[in-house]
Amino acid sequence: MVKVNDLQIDTIKLLGSLTDNVFITNREMELTWMNDHAKKLVNNLLPFIPDIKSPEDLIGMSIQELHPSSSNFFRVMKRNIFPHQSKIPIFGYMANLLVNKLYDHEGEHNGYILFWRDVTKEENQRIRNERLIEEMSTPILPVVLENALFAPLIGTFDEKRFDHLRERVLSACVKLGADYLIFDFSGVTVVEDEVIITEFEKLRATVQLLGAETYFCGFSSSLVQTFVRNKVKVEERTFSHYRQAIQHILGKEGLEIVPKKNHEPR
Repeated sequence: MVKVNDLQIDTIKLLGSLTDNVFITNREMELTWMNDHAKKLVNNLLPFIPDIKSPEDLIGMSIQELHPSSSNFFRVMKRNIFPHQSKIPIFGYMANLLVNKLYDHEGEHNGYILFWRDVTKEENQRIRNERLIEEMSTPILPVVLENALFAPLIGTFDEKRFDHLRERVLSACVKLGADYLIFDFSGVTVVEDEVIITEFEKLRATVQLLGAETYFCGFSSSLVQTFVRNKVKVEERTFSHYRQAIQHILGKEGLEIVPKKNHEPR
């Protein structure tokens, strides 16, 4: 029992009423107690735990046995820095874990308490949202010519976003049989890693192997300096505006945009 402002609180009943999964171990990390929510969780995990038929079978078992030797669990215990919180995949779930030490009335460390919150649905939704944002922020668009693609680049570019861009560009070039590809950098705010600049040159070379010519437009002065600093030469295929790139491609195709006959301007 714990007394708080003249209120007697039964600690075990309090932990048992929580909707989080609560586990308590001794100093040797042997499980000594779990609340009802934790028992329901363990029931779902039984197919993944050899020789365990019920939640009660875990009592007295060291939770170290549930972790592979390469698990972050052992690094956390070795560092001995608590409370510790982390989000980890385990047994097909995504769990938000909080681990802290327990002390007796004399201040002696006598065990650990672990809170496990199942955040699988939230994590899956977060991943879906991230993918949707990536799709929206890295569009590959057709232009007036069926064999040309337009890639307006927006926001901050890091390695992850560039990997996604490369995947989409190569897929679109192959799927649509593109002969021309225009990258528009006018919406780029930051390139976090200058190595990505050289990756654009590698992507251009890869696209060329697929039979497509690549053009760049919309460079800011700072971005031009970044390209020059990384010794990436793009002058012969660079335009200040994407319309100029499209006009250049039309010329290569022997086409031009002319006013429609008998058309009266508004």
